[in-house]
Amino acid sequence: MVIANDTRGLIRTGAAEITMTPAIIRPRPISGSVLSLVGDTPTIPYPGRPGRYLKLESFNPTWTIADRLMLNATVDGSAIHFAGEPEVCASAALLGCALQLPVTFEATRPSPSLLIARALGGHEVQSAESTLRISPAAAMKMLVEEIRAEIAAVSAVIIAADSPLRCAIDEIDGISIVWAQRADDDGGEQHRLARAGVFIDPGSAACFAACTATMPGPVVAVAAGGGALACASPSPGGR
Repeated sequence: MVIANDTRGLIRTGAAEITMTPAIIRPRPISGSVLSLVGDTPTIPYPGRPGRYLKLESFNPTWTIADRLMLNATVDGSAIHFAGEPEVCASAALLGCALQLPVTFEATRPSPSLLIARALGGHEVQSAESTLRISPAAAMKMLVEEIRAEIAAVSAVIIAADSPLRCAIDEIDGISIVWAQRADDDGGEQHRLARAGVFIDPGSAACFAACTATMPGPVVAVAAGGGALACASPSPGGR
């Protein structure tokens, strides 16, 4: 628990002091389109584990990596309809705002992302033909290019196998792409996967540490949710 914060950039916890680098405020130009805010998400080091990083995709406009799909998307006709994952439905609504096109969607499951889709003007319908064409492979390549620009020596990118960017790519320009299966709540299954070198969830600090311990070179885990911030925060004991 944080108990003090002073102007020198020290945050004192019950068992440790963490030195914070003062923020440098730089003027940022007004964005010409909301799509210009997609990508360029923060990459932060995993405390205490050199060469391990987290890519925080929740900094995209609709809070998920799915927004990256819209940078290469095409629309058939004068209206957008997408049937599929709710995160992509929200991103489709974002694209509709940028292009000033009406948006409808049909989600595969309930999700808070649908609140975003509706807030951006999307309407839920059924049995409509999809008019939005997306390319997960193109979006994945752009993501890897962005990571390489940040960390030139990156050797692997770890991303959830159920990511909207899932595609049949296991290597991009010498960088390994690890599609990680998510484990259920069974701790034994998680440890079994960890021993096999399979990354489980960027939101789980213990699993992140176990699964990347033997990976050579800089490794970047693509973290889709706010749980990654907890993963990146040192515990009071400094572990």
